[in-house]
Amino acid sequence: MNINKLLTSGLALLATAFTASAATIPYSSAMTTAEGWTSINNVRRGPAFFDDNGNSNHPDYPEGWTTGITKNYDSDYDTNCWRISPAVSVTAGTTYTVSIWAASRGTDDEAFDVTVGSGDSASDQTVKIISEPNYEHPGSYQQLTATWTPDTSGDVYFGVHCYSEAFHYDLFLTGFEVTDGQGGGGTEPDPGTDPEPEPEPAPGIALPYSFDCATANPLENGWTCAAGPEASTTEGWAYSEWGKYIQFDKASNAKEDNYLISPAISFPAEGYYVIKSRIMADSKVEVLRMADPANLTDASLVATYENTGLPDADEYREANLFVPAAGVYHIAYRACADSGSFMGNRLYSMEISDIADGVDAIDASSNAAPEYYNLQGIRVADPAPGIYIRRQAGRTSRIILK
Repeated sequence: MNINKLLTSGLALLATAFTASAATIPYSSAMTTAEGWTSINNVRRGPAFFDDNGNSNHPDYPEGWTTGITKNYDSDYDTNCWRISPAVSVTAGTTYTVSIWAASRGTDDEAFDVTVGSGDSASDQTVKIISEPNYEHPGSYQQLTATWTPDTSGDVYFGVHCYSEAFHYDLFLTGFEVTDGQGGGGTEPDPGTDPEPEPEPAPGIALPYSFDCATANPLENGWTCAAGPEASTTEGWAYSEWGKYIQFDKASNAKEDNYLISPAISFPAEGYYVIKSRIMADSKVEVLRMADPANLTDASLVATYENTGLPDADEYREANLFVPAAGVYHIAYRACADSGSFMGNRLYSMEISDIADGVDAIDASSNAAPEYYNLQGIRVADPAPGIYIRRQAGRTSRIILK
């Protein structure tokens, strides 16, 4: 018997037995070295990612997370550091959602990417999933989200690469997550079993609905952010605790395609409603109605505001909101200028009410120069008796003409 051959075979079997298997999706991690993430610093004396070290400037972690990683301030050296995940198994053709919670410190912007590649070295990280070259979100964490679809099945490695300049303050990261479109691992259901029933959709908020940023942060009350395909940054709208408004000002001189989306709102019937917005659109903002916030392309335009200036304390911009059928819908404010402004866009408050709060029976000749629209939103120059939408002196109502 060849003893050397036997020993070699035995060692190979042991190595195989102790090789860690790839993680499966859904996958989540705080990106610490204790969880198997590799730390790489390509600048010998430059700042690197550290596991949470109790930095006194650290913001409160988002719900569900108790640790994370930090890139600290350095006055002399640019940053070029990485954290790279253990192997994660993916399936070709499955669209995965990749998200991460991020925060910065002070007024300095940070630069970082979320990547994926075939190995756990920096050179293997060849695909950017999220790119934030000018990231700024001080004081609290913000969740950034994007999708990625692999061409081949197998094991991949996700990475976070920070490349901030010297003399910039801290970058805080936590809550890295990968899910598929259904929140699972992308595998096909067993054809021999019945699929799980779809959950019932959550009921929407009943009308009238209003939200005032002077009293609360909308992002902590069901509002969400999303970036469209034309967005120059995936960074979302941010709440100003000082100014008591929510704003988008992260695409100065660059393309905006960034959404602020309301929670689900229940509309009891087909027809027209009134939406009032106390808003500053220093660039351009569209107000949209959408049934599914995951499908940004399936949205209907309600109003457009552009170069409005700062609103007075009681100045609201009013628009007709048409709902094609009773059901649950979302309202979105989309920053959409081709070249964003320095001041950006701010929403202070909004409200939606049913035009039919009172149905007035009036004579067609009792008011001067009103505008009439049918229930499909088409202007009618000489209305016959019937039900119409009337606009006059900035006020909208649903009326019966006799």
